[in-house]
Amino acid sequence: MTSNPILDEIYATREVLLAEHDGDLHAYVEAARKRALESGRPIYKPKKRTKIGIGARIAPGPLPHHLACGSALGGSSLRSKLGPDC
Repeated sequence: MTSNPILDEIYATREVLLAEHDGDLHAYVEAARKRALESGRPIYKPKKRTKIGIGARIAPGPLPHHLACGSALGGSSLRSKLGPDC
């Protein structure tokens, strides 16, 4: 296996950072979080995602005209039920 100097540097840096916290990754992450909060810089907070999937309730509503008439798919059995407006 060949040596990669970039990865070797990353691994060495990781060892130094963890050694500063007695090898405790949780303590390192908490210290980093505290430094980030104290820096006063804005921290990105993503919006909570809504769950769509099995069991999700979606409000019923009318279909858009192009879907109801089947023009998006080249024809539909709904067209005969909707009348001549489509």
